[in-house]
Amino acid sequence: MHDRPDRDSRFTAKLVIGILFMAFGAAFLLNNLGILDADRSLRFWPLALVVLGLERILSRGFLRATGGHALVLVGLGLLLGFLGKDWFLEKWWPLAIVWMGLILTRRARWPQPEAEAPQP
Repeated sequence: MHDRPDRDSRFTAKLVIGILFMAFGAAFLLNNLGILDADRSLRFWPLALVVLGLERILSRGFLRATGGHALVLVGLGLLLGFLGKDWFLEKWWPLAIVWMGLILTRRARWPQPEAEAPQP
């Protein structure tokens, strides 16, 4: 029928956001206690965008989650920038536009069947 997982999946956006809040809160707490340097550790915050994007892709389906693809691409771009890989972004950023174009074209050309409404 369709490759979309059931909505009862345990891996949801709310779960991911809750885990991210706990991770950021723990990082700030450890920074205040002098155990962790939050400035160095939190430069990886764009991974939160990547994880949220992957959650959308997994929960909505590969072609239905255009926003998920955008979150993954933006998160990876920001992460490369924070890690000093600007040379990579300067050359390869148009690849993100090509990827989004491929996803949108694929959705328009081969639409996925709509999910069936549950029977009462």
